[in-house]
Amino acid sequence: MMKYGTAHFIRNVDAEVYVLIIDEITLPVAVPRDTDTNCYVCSPTAHYVDYARYESGQLKNSPLRFVLHSLLNFLSVWAQIGEIERVVYVNNWFLSTNLYPLLTEEQITQITDLIKTSFPDHVIIMRSLNRYTNYSFINTLQQIGYQRIVSRQIYVTNHAIPTYRKKKDFKNDLKFLDRTDRKVIYGSKLDDNRLARVLKLYNDLYLDKYTHLNPQFSIEFMRLVHDHNLMTFLAVSNDTGDKEEVFDAVLGYFRREGQMTTPIFGYDTAKPSSAGLYRLLSTLLVLESERFGCILNQSSGASKFKRTRGCTPLIEYSLFYSDHTTKRQKLGWKVLKNLINAIAEPVMVRNQLQRYSRRSLRLVLTKPGLLLWQISTPAQTIHEPILPECYGAESFTED
Repeated sequence: MMKYGTAHFIRNVDAEVYVLIIDEITLPVAVPRDTDTNCYVCSPTAHYVDYARYESGQLKNSPLRFVLHSLLNFLSVWAQIGEIERVVYVNNWFLSTNLYPLLTEEQITQITDLIKTSFPDHVIIMRSLNRYTNYSFINTLQQIGYQRIVSRQIYVTNHAIPTYRKKKDFKNDLKFLDRTDRKVIYGSKLDDNRLARVLKLYNDLYLDKYTHLNPQFSIEFMRLVHDHNLMTFLAVSNDTGDKEEVFDAVLGYFRREGQMTTPIFGYDTAKPSSAGLYRLLSTLLVLESERFGCILNQSSGASKFKRTRGCTPLIEYSLFYSDHTTKRQKLGWKVLKNLINAIAEPVMVRNQLQRYSRRSLRLVLTKPGLLLWQISTPAQTIHEPILPECYGAESFTED
């Protein structure tokens, strides 16, 4: 992306990309350009105004929908006044869900200090955090001055607490998978024709059925993540017997630090619902998470489907740091945070969207050939990942 630009891989993402390296951990740093076409994965306005307007349009409560649209019209203007778009994202992979590496408190502090120095007029943002898998990380961020703003509702399943396997719908899904004549294919070697089919199935679902506000991946993106093994592809073939094998459904997932998520998910929306393509993909995804022993972040959407299959609903947050910015920016984000936190969470609840020796430290922020900073500090203890309930995460029980 640094060589060809973000739009070459994701059509509706326009940002400058940097690389931050701390110890042996590499984090992408993104600074969105001032444009009206940026996707919600790298634009606060697109997330909190444009996508929120789309989501609120799905509500059946007309008075509530009217109130939310009025609020969003105000936020659209306020975003310009408060310079909400002047931000820098840390660990932003331009995907719906970012997974985080293990970072010590000192590493987080050093990263924050460097970004503040490098981008003194930009608010720092870390997306895709929740109190189940990122409990300690969120606490650390807040202790050094980050503030929490509601992002969206997500669902997770934890293989170590497999209560979802007791759900009738999930049991039926397993039987349906066992009965299907469709072939499950691991996409370790996909040619351009098959990658084009993967892209089409994603577009059919996320862009055409839902909204073009979602990331608009290109064939170059699919080729990049496939050829460099950045994602694992899993496909479900058609059921046409001896005819040419065609993918009817596909998913692409990646894993990090005991977690797993699937940014690529799509199926042939022209097929009848009785074909059960969404059911097949969702079941395969859960089985893959069990195979690797991962907590599965199933992102947002399909709330009823996921709840009846025992998924745990959570609120996802973004954490932002604005202490070093102008009074206008601080006020802009303060108003945005207070409004979103006061309104979004109650709306989610009301609509049943949630339930409740020495080491050397190398910190480098670069563009090609550009070194900004490098230091060395004493070691910090790196804690191994453990199950959320073991380190004080909020617990969630089923009704």
